[in-house]
Amino acid sequence: MSDDSDPDYPWNETPPPAQPRIPLIPWVMVLLVVGLILNRNLLLPARAPEVIPGDGANQVVDNNEPLMAEALAAKLLWGLQILSRVPPSDVIRQLEPTLKNQGPRGSIALAIVEASTIGSPSALKRLGEITKSATDAGLKPTLDIVEGWVRRRALDSLAPITEEDRKALKSQIGWFATIPGNAPPSPEDAEFWVREPLSYFGKMVSFVMRLGLASLIVIAMIAAGMVALIILWIRGSRGPLGPGLDNPGESALEVSPLFMETFALWMVLFFTLNFAVSAWLVPTTLANSLIVSILIQFTSLGALAWPLARGISFTQLREMVGLAPSDLSPREIPAGIFGTLAFWPVMLVLLCCTAGLIKSFPDTPTPEHPLPMQLAKGSPLDWWLGVIAAVVMAPIVEEIFFRGFLFRHLRESSRQAGIRPSFWISTLISSILFASVHPQGLLGLPALGGLATLFCILRETRNSLIASMVAHAMGNGTTLLLLWLVDFG
Repeated sequence: MSDDSDPDYPWNETPPPAQPRIPLIPWVMVLLVVGLILNRNLLLPARAPEVIPGDGANQVVDNNEPLMAEALAAKLLWGLQILSRVPPSDVIRQLEPTLKNQGPRGSIALAIVEASTIGSPSALKRLGEITKSATDAGLKPTLDIVEGWVRRRALDSLAPITEEDRKALKSQIGWFATIPGNAPPSPEDAEFWVREPLSYFGKMVSFVMRLGLASLIVIAMIAAGMVALIILWIRGSRGPLGPGLDNPGESALEVSPLFMETFALWMVLFFTLNFAVSAWLVPTTLANSLIVSILIQFTSLGALAWPLARGISFTQLREMVGLAPSDLSPREIPAGIFGTLAFWPVMLVLLCCTAGLIKSFPDTPTPEHPLPMQLAKGSPLDWWLGVIAAVVMAPIVEEIFFRGFLFRHLRESSRQAGIRPSFWISTLISSILFASVHPQGLLGLPALGGLATLFCILRETRNSLIASMVAHAMGNGTTLLLLWLVDFG
């Protein structure tokens, strides 16, 4: 980081004699909001925005569909049979081993293909052979639906089934439920069936290559992080890593409660807007949802008017928050990048801890943010809006209020404990609050709390929000980059 550190950084400074004032009402408001956030699923129905896939999205496979791989094989073989006049018996012979390995569910699907290619007698014989195993597997209703259709098909090649029956079949055998009652496949259908599995195979190859690239990036990040940690350890042993969080003295103690009021006001404003949108607006497209999120983030900056209205000058506000002109040095950008690199090995350990917690508490929801999962199926517009929301707006807004206002309030309120204890107390409290308001849940606390600790260290050592904003943006941006690389959608 910066070489022009201050040798007189006051780690052992005598605390000021004045007693800090704890603003109880703002703290009650913040804890109430945190409680509402932690119980959001009980207060609001889970409603996700509609995701309109982009042109490059994978339309070939639904990963939750039964007999997914078998359906791809059936489409390919059946399509080739129609186009090349291969005997239908060859299609059945090649499909039979794969589908029979799936038990009675696969045999029912095979009987549907058999009835559509060879004829009903062979399909009825197959269904009769699996009556007991299908009954034991709880598939007797599915078997009865297919058997009834096969018998009707013997009399009418276009014998239909009801939509209700088709839905019941689809839940058990996936794509094969679309066959009964359809017109005989045309050459155009056959060409599509052949292209579809080949397209899937091409996507598989692309996925493996991108997964390898993502793995190389992670390995490079961890290696660079180990080097950065060693450099920071050596550099830190020679003195402070930056100018340090300044101590404005008695005036800071007077302003500290006002900073907590501002943070509480922002919490109430930001999350009230989010709750209102979730409760009253009909779920819309992901792009519109992201635009609303960006507007909410921008609107929440209106909380900055509170300290100005209470008599704090704009200059004093910028200095105490960490955005004074002297804090905007370009050197803070590499400081944030270097600090983030040094944190990656620590993050790897925290992710291992999270994996252990997930294994120990299997009934607890998996810690994941819904945005990356939604972006995985989104369009290029969704991705760009996601970058603006997560990599631009979130670091700016959250760092201003968590590390600029909350962390500063905690540091001033706990200075009498001594500089080091004050720093760690402030870091612990602000990091827990930071992790709690994110949707990853309690199991996400180690990773999110660790990230928040990094942001606090950068805020403390650099006396600037720029470095922590850069680190915050890098953390969110890296997550989206890796998701984009390994996204099979």
